Amino acid sequence: MSIFRRKKIQATEGSKQDMDIVDGLTWSPVSSGVPGTSNTYRSYSAQVAETYRKYNGQAEWGSSQIRTVVDTRVAFIAGEGVSISTNDEVFAQWVKTFLKDSRLSGSRFFSLVMFAEMSGKVALSLNRRPGAYPSIDILGSKVQNGQLAKINEEDLDPERSVIIKTGGDGTDSDEPTTRVGLVLTECESYDRALKDLRRSNYYGARITPTWKTDSDSETSALTKSLQKSGWKVGQGFIGKAVLTFATPGTGATDNLARELAADAKTISSVTAVPVHWLGHTDLMSNRATADDLYQTISNGTSRERTLIAEGLYELIVKAQTMYIDAGGTDIAAVNRDFTVTIPSVDYGRFESMVRGLSLAYGDKIISADDYRAFIPGIDPLETKKALAQQSADDVQDILDDLDKAGGDNADDTDTGDAPAVPVIQGEVAPTDVQQAALNGAQIASLNSLATAVSNGSLPKASAIAIASASFPTVSPQTIEKIFSPIKEGGNRNAS
Repeated sequence: MSIFRRKKIQATEGSKQDMDIVDGLTWSPVSSGVPGTSNTYRSYSAQVAETYRKYNGQAEWGSSQIRTVVDTRVAFIAGEGVSISTNDEVFAQWVKTFLKDSRLSGSRFFSLVMFAEMSGKVALSLNRRPGAYPSIDILGSKVQNGQLAKINEEDLDPERSVIIKTGGDGTDSDEPTTRVGLVLTECESYDRALKDLRRSNYYGARITPTWKTDSDSETSALTKSLQKSGWKVGQGFIGKAVLTFATPGTGATDNLARELAADAKTISSVTAVPVHWLGHTDLMSNRATADDLYQTISNGTSRERTLIAEGLYELIVKAQTMYIDAGGTDIAAVNRDFTVTIPSVDYGRFESMVRGLSLAYGDKIISADDYRAFIPGIDPLETKKALAQQSADDVQDILDDLDKAGGDNADDTDTGDAPAVPVIQGEVAPTDVQQAALNGAQIASLNSLATAVSNGSLPKASAIAIASASFPTVSPQTIEKIFSPIKEGGNRNAS
């Protein structure tokens, strides 16, 4: 027999929580019903559906916070867009056209990232077009009539589709939980605290004029005088009563401010969105933390960028097969020798990144294509072409100078073998010109060739070939002696 009947009471001290007395010896806590004290969204479907509702402003709480978090993460995951690195010029042009034609190099890439961020996965389906590049359908989860409509993976043809999953723990493949889904409750609590702060200020933060009187008669007389004059703050006051302006205490406001900061920190730690971007600039006063800001964001989105890049690689391989089977002629075979990267936005560390890449390239650890693929804000393929054209223009300028020098001074050349011209620090030294049977202009031209080799803008073999063609009266042995001491520069752009 129980000592007490079952009864619900509320604790007034210590842990403020409703308690259910089962008997005289057993106390069982029950839900207090306080918003934000438990996770309301525990299933994948509930998380994704609520994310869409909040993002589109259809929820009562947390809409602006979710919008900020999602848009910020999408921007950093998308980074500088899709970057392709390859040594095959034909394939490079094909994939560039494919990405442009499908708009994966622009707005649809952001749509892809948005689907992946909000629901943890996205499907890309290729559509065959005779003799043309395949088109792409981007498929993601949708909310219809308040219910989540997920991607039906069984309806997708594995030969022409790719599923990219950026959420979950690697095992819940059908329901990959997102980072945003984990902070829905915190975003609601943050928004509630903001609204509570507004209510507190509206009802209790008004300044109230207060008079201290010495007697009831003085109080009565002062009241009649104020009513008769219609006194307002700002007008003069003369009397014995002491006038002060009472303001409410800040205890409630301080508590709300602490709750806002705690929620903001939780949201930031889970989503990698900087806490001061959620409105708390005072929480970002540490200079060292600010210096590493973009690296922190990059680390918080690296997993998603890697998974999306791998999915795009698979999609491009399948697109090549479909294109060739449909009668396309721009490529003859499927190319798998390429890499897909999504360079992150990290201008705060751009200088140190370039320094590290430059050292790796100089030590021949990476290629010029690898180097360019990591630089944000440039098109690696177009840059490669532009550099090749620039090198060709430089060579043509050298040839033009040599032709001009040879035509103006044809009588000064010697038909015999000329002694080698000394080379100092990668340049042809303009000494003993008469022995070399070359005039000053010709020496300057050779000097330009030697400099081009030493700084890496022209291969040594090309420079020797140019010199041999421009100075046919100079023996190959002499030309070899001129260029053999010159060390080729380590920063030459690989073609």
